[in-house]
Amino acid sequence: SYSVEFTIGDEYHHGTLPLKKAMDAVLESLKILREKKWKRATLYHSSSGTLLNPDGDFGGTRESYQELVDRADFIARFANAGEEREKTTASTLRPFKQTPQPDQAHERLKRILKSKRTQLPKGSRGIIVFDVTELFMLTDFSIESALYGDLVVTFSAPANPGGPVEEISASRDKNGFFGQTSRVSAVVIHKRVVESSTVTNGWRVYPTNRADADTIRLSLKELRRFGELDDRGHLAAENASSPEG
Repeated sequence: SYSVEFTIGDEYHHGTLPLKKAMDAVLESLKILREKKWKRATLYHSSSGTLLNPDGDFGGTRESYQELVDRADFIARFANAGEEREKTTASTLRPFKQTPQPDQAHERLKRILKSKRTQLPKGSRGIIVFDVTELFMLTDFSIESALYGDLVVTFSAPANPGGPVEEISASRDKNGFFGQTSRVSAVVIHKRVVESSTVTNGWRVYPTNRADADTIRLSLKELRRFGELDDRGHLAAENASSPEG
């Protein structure tokens, strides 16, 4: 009987407990809406608690519920469709942007990795294995930007207007994940691909490019135990001599 519009925070991923709890709250809300015959209602949900109220009516002073509303990172807005239907229509919302915005997938990946690094002990070989199977739009470019920093391309101005650009060079900014921690020696990116009845697993290893004295690097032999290095072998302990991206 209701359509639902979702606004969903970054922490709600497919198959995770936070998403399961949020969807349980949505299903329970649908039962309440049918019983009370509310026309419209909003569900505010986070790890701090859950609040369902008919739009514009908090059943008391708004201040008593303000913290739950402010902390909500999973919001569902219900609207009565006027008739019983076989399925509930749902859509996700993003703030409308007047101008195109740069992709922020690398920043989201950095935030997730930062929350994981605190679980690793200091002064030891820390390795994070991260499954990106369910993360859409996460490209190789985004992964490298998140780990090693933004790609900075510099070149000299042409000697003459319209002339060739010379001395092009590329380097990494120091805002990558590895540059901010000595606890992580490498990140292993795992991705599962299903084609027809065949399941393949890809494992790609990204060694740290941090060159500080307190960084513990892994050898080529150690890194290759976890997957493919591609062109990142120069960051292994026996080859690295400078902070390269």
